Amino acid sequence: VAQPMLALEERTIEDEELEEVEAYLCLGKNGGVSFCRRRVGEEHMQWSGEIPREFFPWWAEYTFATLNFQIDQLKAPAEVFVTWSGPQLPSAVAKSMPLSQFDATWCEHKW
Repeated sequence: VAQPMLALEERTIEDEELEEVEAYLCLGKNGGVSFCRRRVGEEHMQWSGEIPREFFPWWAEYTFATLNFQIDQLKAPAEVFVTWSGPQLPSAVAKSMPLSQFDATWCEHKW
């Protein structure tokens, strides 16, 4: 497990109001993987940086990237939906994509 992005900053919201977060897994043409997220209604995207293909085991014929949520870290019930899938990122997301490489510490996640 890597922690490429800090935990989302907590916000006070009214009981009736739901907070929505968009999360994306991006596969590059070169085989690299990156992640991004933003709160719905905000322009700012947070990016992990790209994990290059060379980082994955050389012997692996195929790799399968997944997007998981650490539900044990959530402080309220949550629902997750897939609302978009396609060969290109939505234009608002694609415009914000940096060209940085992944830079995080790997560790074991304790469930």
